[in-house]
Amino acid sequence: MKVQNTQTPSLYCIDISGDDAIIRLTQNVVEKQINTIKSKNRRSNIDNSVTETTTVYEYDCYTLTTKNRAGLEDDVSKNIEQWIEKAKQSEIEKLSTEIRNKRNALLAECDADVALDRLNLVIPDKITASTLLAGVKSVFEGLSSVLNGDMARYRQALRDIPQQEGFPYNVKFPIKPNKH
Repeated sequence: MKVQNTQTPSLYCIDISGDDAIIRLTQNVVEKQINTIKSKNRRSNIDNSVTETTTVYEYDCYTLTTKNRAGLEDDVSKNIEQWIEKAKQSEIEKLSTEIRNKRNALLAECDADVALDRLNLVIPDKITASTLLAGVKSVFEGLSSVLNGDMARYRQALRDIPQQEGFPYNVKFPIKPNKH
């Protein structure tokens, strides 16, 4: 997660909560100078504005929860890169799970739209040579509308979300088509 702060970030910090240790790790720290204009006197027409410069730090912040144990802080300080990688993987897994859960809910929401009983298929009660052709035609027309229509493309786009470039940080959900 990208963070912006006016305080210099530490490489890591460990907060103890019961038996757990919450480790916050920072990486890719960039120092920026931001100029802001402040007006000293708003009642007079004289321009008394002053430019103030503020130092801001932008950085990536990762949080990892683990069991607290003796020597944990020493382990983190000596193996900071490995802990950052663990935290990144944990974040990716968490975000991926959240996005997949949302995607699965959207798929389940439109399952009824593609259920066979909603396809307006006409299956004759008695199969005869003359009704067979009409029944087969109805089945293929119904299946074609489901398999080749807007809803099929929408559902496929939902299933393809994990293959999007930037997943799980930059995901674009498709727009559900209107029912016709």
